[in-house]
Amino acid sequence: KKELKLLDVPEDFVDPEKNPYFDPNLSAAPRERKSRPLRFAPKGKFKSIANQVRAEQRVEQLKKDIEQSGQANVQEEDLQVKDGFVKHEPLKGVEWWDAAFLPNKTYDDYAQGLCKIETEDSLITHYIQHPVPIEPPNEAAHAASAKPRPLMLTTKERKKLRRQKRRELLKEKQDKIRLGLLPPDAPKVKLANMMRVLGQEAVLNPTEVEMKVRQQVAARLQGHLDMNAERKLTHEEKKAKEAKKKEEDLAKGIHVSLYKINDLSHPQKKFKVDKNAEQLGLTGIVLMYPTFTIVVVEGGGKAINQYKKLMLRRIDWTDNTRLDGSEVTAASENGATIDNKCLLVWEGQLRERQFKTFRFFKCRTDAQLKETLARFGVQHYWDQALAFKEDDMLGAQVTL
Repeated sequence: KKELKLLDVPEDFVDPEKNPYFDPNLSAAPRERKSRPLRFAPKGKFKSIANQVRAEQRVEQLKKDIEQSGQANVQEEDLQVKDGFVKHEPLKGVEWWDAAFLPNKTYDDYAQGLCKIETEDSLITHYIQHPVPIEPPNEAAHAASAKPRPLMLTTKERKKLRRQKRRELLKEKQDKIRLGLLPPDAPKVKLANMMRVLGQEAVLNPTEVEMKVRQQVAARLQGHLDMNAERKLTHEEKKAKEAKKKEEDLAKGIHVSLYKINDLSHPQKKFKVDKNAEQLGLTGIVLMYPTFTIVVVEGGGKAINQYKKLMLRRIDWTDNTRLDGSEVTAASENGATIDNKCLLVWEGQLRERQFKTFRFFKCRTDAQLKETLARFGVQHYWDQALAFKEDDMLGAQVTL
């Protein structure tokens, strides 16, 4: 049996000269136990505490019962309220929705059976009125945008999905061949596996077998080309597909953009501006003024974005070389050379088209220009282009 031994503190430990870490000032005084007098609880103290706890429990139980039953069982004497505390509104003669059925405009007619409810001249009939449905504005745009978009997959994911579908189709075909629903496929013989597939037949007459194999390879290739030709769209189908895409783009809303060009006298650049607008199905106007030119185009959102890339990125407006090698230098009225550039002044959306075609107009005076724009109701385009400055945030060229 082990016993606990208490070792005495060595004398060197309490000597400050020998133990530099010992501080006699920190010596703990012996702890004394404070005496507590005997106190008696008054009569009825714990009984009152118990009664209070029981009352709280009864209140909690009552709250739970009220919540479960959904209604409070309140006695009538608890709800005695004086008449002065409740304000009663004066009763009206006849409500307006009942006045049409009461001849004398009083509710006594209902007690006497004079109401116009089942009479011939009654407003109540067995017919049900169905209001004509009215489509909300811009319903076509909402319907076009509400279509669920397909999940965008990466190239690796698309290839994986294609392999899975082909594997499923091949497995289904093999199952049908095993069940006898489809005839088995002929062996796919090539010159590389001719000897392994045909075996003895290829050894006996290799020339004839080689000719048959070449014919089969050519037939498979021709079948592949014919299948691709069947899937290929005709010229009319391609046009119809492009027209359908343009209609879907227009159904989402009419977009418009306004450009300001310092000089558009170069025939090649003028051709690009005109031809691309025609190919994209855009309408608008080109106003050629002596100081600068404005271009207004309107159409679908995708077409406008493609045209914006053409105007701001694809066309090199600083290149003035003609096809014959000569150069065209843009100059202002005072003879100074113009730094040619194209800037986007404004872009937004419209409820409907303002132009029916895409046309060029050459205007010499302000009056002629404003008269041309007034015919289409777009005079504000000229004001925007005239007040536009290159350092404006609205017309700043953005990186496409």
